[in-house]
Amino acid sequence: MCTSIFQIGQVDGAHVLSRTMDWPQLGAHPVFVPRNFTWHSVYDDKAYVTKYATLGSGHQHARRIDMSDGVNEFGLAVQKLTFTNGSELVEEPGEDKIHLAPFELSFFLLS
Repeated sequence: MCTSIFQIGQVDGAHVLSRTMDWPQLGAHPVFVPRNFTWHSVYDDKAYVTKYATLGSGHQHARRIDMSDGVNEFGLAVQKLTFTNGSELVEEPGEDKIHLAPFELSFFLLS
């Protein structure tokens, strides 16, 4: 289980967001994704185009992005924390909904 850490500097009030990555083998790498990058969801292969540039830690595989932690060009920061329970998955996709693989949510929010 990963742990999120948020600190506020006493002198200047700067915010520092960090985390532990409690995995047996760390496979994350630096990832930069520019504006207007087309990526495809693993869920249904639907194409999405990034609106914001994003920098983070994770994996980039051709048309697929898996970003564990990141920040976009406007300062929005997202962390993907993994838990063994608490998920509620959709049984049937809806036409009026955006469907993503669970690991894609953090990158979707940033981009």
